[in-house]
Amino acid sequence: MGCKVSKPQYKEQFSYELLDQFDYHCSIRALALNQAKNLLVLGSDSEIHIFHIQKGFMKQLKIIKQSQTQTLNFFFQNGTFISGSADSLIIWSTNIISNIKFTFKMKDRTQGVCCVALHSEFEETIISGYYDGSIKIFGCSTQWFCKQIINEHTEAVNSLAINQNGNKFISCSNDNTLLIIKVSIQQKWCLKQRIQLLQYGFRLSFITNESFSFQPNSYLNGRYLYIFQLNSSTQLFEKVLEIPVLGRNQYCSQGFPSTYIQSKNLLHVKHGYYINIFRITPSKKLMKQYVLEQSIEFGTRYVFGTQSNDGELLITWDAESNQIQIRKLIFKR
Repeated sequence: MGCKVSKPQYKEQFSYELLDQFDYHCSIRALALNQAKNLLVLGSDSEIHIFHIQKGFMKQLKIIKQSQTQTLNFFFQNGTFISGSADSLIIWSTNIISNIKFTFKMKDRTQGVCCVALHSEFEETIISGYYDGSIKIFGCSTQWFCKQIINEHTEAVNSLAINQNGNKFISCSNDNTLLIIKVSIQQKWCLKQRIQLLQYGFRLSFITNESFSFQPNSYLNGRYLYIFQLNSSTQLFEKVLEIPVLGRNQYCSQGFPSTYIQSKNLLHVKHGYYINIFRITPSKKLMKQYVLEQSIEFGTRYVFGTQSNDGELLITWDAESNQIQIRKLIFKR
């Protein structure tokens, strides 16, 4: 089944065009692509699959037994990735491709990992959210350890995002709250603001240090993407913009984190059966203008994906086509 793609008119157009597709009849929960764009990791109910990618072609390198993989994230500056599952966070080394092995395992007796956030520069910190509502911050000196637990949510943590400065992160939960948490002078993470929402959502992303996006649940009349901005007078975040999106009144699910690609000024947000792709440009009135540049429909809420750090590649798996699809960013003048 082909995906439906819609694009608005714009002076300089771009779109993610299908480069290749591969049948893959496994139930995928998470994907991650490394900095070099040559290593793709897929997480299923019982295994982690590692593929080598070159010029749109995929070659399977290894299969690792790992039950109920929920999250996958590559560190930005080294050849390791982290997997989150029902009972642990595991850091895997990929420096020797033929001998991929875990270098550290952080066992956990909570209800399982929902989401993980890493910073592109401060790689000695891992922030993870759990089904029981807790948020854990892990640090690393000679080895990884849990340095702080935050228990401000009462239900599952659906999404986490760290700002560019690395001194603030945000979280959203099934308890209909959004938290802004800031690091103190004493290097402790402290709750700065709690925002009560009308409905919960699955995806957050910082745009700048002073603005972020939040996508309310598509099935609960989630017709807009919300933009929050820091009020310079109160030093609190306020909702300043609602942007129409595709995917309203469609079931959605966790996974496939929202991502802002700063080098391209692009924001990827999965919503319902769609991936909505926004172009963000300066505007005199609101500082930023958000244009829905492309929407890709998959015909199912079970769409999981990742993108390269430079935004050049978009890789997805969906339960409708049972395919891994690789798309390439194409600019049209």
